[in-house]
Amino acid sequence: MLLATTGISKSFGGNQVLKDISLGFEAAQIHALLGENGAGKSTLMKILAGIYQADAGSIMFEGSPASWKKSSQAQRAGISLIPQELNLAGHLTVAQNVFLGTENSTWGLLKDKQASATTAQLIREYNLDFDAHDRVSTLSPSQKQQVEILRALVRAQKVLILDEPTAYFSDRENEGLFRMMRQLRERGLCLIFITHRLEELEGLVDWVTVLRDGACVLSTGHANTTVPQILSMMVGGNIERIFPEKTRTFGESCLELRQISLPGQLQNVSFSVRRGEIFGLGGFVGSRRTTVAELLFGLHPRYSGEVLIDGKPATLQNPQQAMELGIAFVSEDRKTTGVFPHLSVIQNLSLLSIDRCSGRFLISESREQEIATQMAGQLKIRGGGLDRPISRLSGGNQQKTILGRWLLAEPRILVLDEPTRGIDMGARIELYAWFDRLAREGYPILMISSDLYELEGLCDRVAVFREGRLVKILEGTEIQRGNVVQYAALG
Repeated sequence: MLLATTGISKSFGGNQVLKDISLGFEAAQIHALLGENGAGKSTLMKILAGIYQADAGSIMFEGSPASWKKSSQAQRAGISLIPQELNLAGHLTVAQNVFLGTENSTWGLLKDKQASATTAQLIREYNLDFDAHDRVSTLSPSQKQQVEILRALVRAQKVLILDEPTAYFSDRENEGLFRMMRQLRERGLCLIFITHRLEELEGLVDWVTVLRDGACVLSTGHANTTVPQILSMMVGGNIERIFPEKTRTFGESCLELRQISLPGQLQNVSFSVRRGEIFGLGGFVGSRRTTVAELLFGLHPRYSGEVLIDGKPATLQNPQQAMELGIAFVSEDRKTTGVFPHLSVIQNLSLLSIDRCSGRFLISESREQEIATQMAGQLKIRGGGLDRPISRLSGGNQQKTILGRWLLAEPRILVLDEPTRGIDMGARIELYAWFDRLAREGYPILMISSDLYELEGLCDRVAVFREGRLVKILEGTEIQRGNVVQYAALG
């Protein structure tokens, strides 16, 4: 056993977040660590990486007791944590980022040539498709994640902890990262892989551990379990279906795009969305799916072609016009363009419906709290009092708040861009049920997703995009992951 914990416990301010965790991690293994937000995954990994110290319990590393007081000690032993939020300097080269903080120097002069040569060698070893001299700002998200791994490798060569490395990737981008992870396993490293995307486990991981409420509830070989069993252990109950059954009925077309083009981005895009339908947009990163959503929200006024809402031509020159026409837009970047982090949950919920809370001159705080509390109850927004800053909520509860904000504004059309990105499975299942409920109430839903399982399991039709062109609309039994990939790749 390369790394083992026995009876690890940890509390913060009287709140016990880890309870008697005893686990083993082998060399040459990819070990998936799963669980809902708040299950204790990150806390356990920070203890292994020397960022936190356990209140009780012990760690054995390579057969000897280990106790690290800071991350640099764990790195010298061979353990490195790669966080979900990348910490790279975009203006520097790949090589400069890889050796940032550990630069070799002589008489104060940095040995850039040596750093570049070592980085170039690592790039060749792992068959990566960028150069040591490339600026990091020019790389794709997947390539930046690979740079982070190279950076970890020059510090630690035994255990790599990857905290949701694919949260913001498409399935196509994942492949390069997964290939690198397999190579690292073949070289004898132990990789601890935290993810919310259970479809990633197949063909990649060797061992699965599930934490729930700070306790270990499952630890077994991946071949010995199934996704439904893992889900049941994560949420503490039986999960019969991840996605609602597709028994929705559709009304008339209420959103139609006719020959929509945008210079350099979209080419003659035409489709319609019916009432009560969940209409998916699929394709790889760069296929311009998000451009379609942004155009409908008035962010690309230079388009040509025609947009019809309820059969009438619509002008979409700015977001205000889109909102007046009843278009709600949940963007893919929840942190930057979704929530107002310093405002409370109540304030985030009521932002678009503040007129319902206003008297003649002043906002009625009691009315604001009333409508926000009612919506929070319907969506099961959890995480303490609604007067807390929304930044203190989990990603799933933040996303529910954004959805609730739009529902309070009583929209006619919902446009959702990656609505479950970075959200744990329990919250996803709740959101899937809500999307189904809204569709059954007659809402037309246009949903972009990079999760192929999501497109297949939730959508009534899927429009596949490639380089700004709509190449195929799949429906019925045609909606399969393989078909989406085929049309997205080949057009």
